[in-house]
Amino acid sequence: MGERASNVLEGLRELILGTPPIDERAQLALPMELGPSQPATTDLDKLVDVEVLHAIVDLLPDAITLIHRDGSILLRNRAAFELLGPARSVDWRVTALEEDPRHPDGRPYTLEELPARRALMDGVAVRAEPMTLRHATTGEDVSVLASSVPLRGADGAMLGATVVFRDLGALLERDRERDTFARVVGHEIQVPLTAVRGYIQQAIRQLPSGVDTSLATRSLQRADANVSRLVTLLRDVLDTSRQQLAPVVPESLELGAFLSEVHSRFDPALQSRVRLQTPDFVHVRGDRRLLEIVVVNLVDNARKYGPEEGTIEVSVAREGSVGLIRVRDDGDGIPDSDREAIFKPFRRGWNAGAHEGSGLGLYLSRQLAERHGGRLELEPSTRGTLFALSLPLA
Repeated sequence: MGERASNVLEGLRELILGTPPIDERAQLALPMELGPSQPATTDLDKLVDVEVLHAIVDLLPDAITLIHRDGSILLRNRAAFELLGPARSVDWRVTALEEDPRHPDGRPYTLEELPARRALMDGVAVRAEPMTLRHATTGEDVSVLASSVPLRGADGAMLGATVVFRDLGALLERDRERDTFARVVGHEIQVPLTAVRGYIQQAIRQLPSGVDTSLATRSLQRADANVSRLVTLLRDVLDTSRQQLAPVVPESLELGAFLSEVHSRFDPALQSRVRLQTPDFVHVRGDRRLLEIVVVNLVDNARKYGPEEGTIEVSVAREGSVGLIRVRDDGDGIPDSDREAIFKPFRRGWNAGAHEGSGLGLYLSRQLAERHGGRLELEPSTRGTLFALSLPLA
């Protein structure tokens, strides 16, 4: 029983907090029966009595439902009641369809498409799938991210599934509040900095003629450059903060079409340097806006550190269970000593030189990749620098 209890808690931790359990298994293990009839022979056995487990789950902020393999609802926490109202039936299928689940484009879900059904019948884990539901009492629409994983016993037998709904509306509202705060703070700091730059530039123009002012000119120019860098750094820090906290709203993306769309928004000079190689149709699940930030950062990095007229290759591939976006430049590459350092905040390449930047682009890009369940790596290359963004296939 102790091992099963550990699996329950670790599995819920993975599903709700997004961190992998100790044994890195995606599926949970539950006692064969959820109920007080099970004998509790140790203190740990008592801990996983269903009432205690229910109390623990009730404290969690996301809406959680545990479903038996026969389709009956075993447990529904307080957050589920507050988000969606009372369950329509003890049969999850009746309750699920009464909640009027819809795709982001408005199409209704069929029973076979529902995350809980896919977990119960197909044994697959569904992660952060956006959908719209209807509140049982108010009739109002509720936007959520739906996740579901199978529940298995120690022998691997299917016991049921757990379903988690995360309130997307609340996430977006918090994001809007953070965005508003960041804009206000940024404006209040940037205004005086811009004024300082104006005074410095005015002082440079008003230096007297006929005397040696080279030292004063150089000093003022350095001051102007440092203020300019501070303004850029402030803007990048605020942008990074907003993007780090933005909720991931995944959708199915065909990488070739997605990259063509991103490429169309580059300036003409950059468009002419970027060569797209998208021979295969590769579908992944990802947030279009956040993944565009990653691609733009990688291409911008190649533009800065590669030869001025060099080619930037952007390619797509499917390898195993992941889709890959690779970005390669024709530059000098990155020394082994810097291979991990470049992903740390405020760290810039060994050849940064006069290139503008705050050293946050690759740091943010790796974080966004990991929030998608993917990775951003610097791959070995005999030519230039090669970054690889891997994302789970849809």
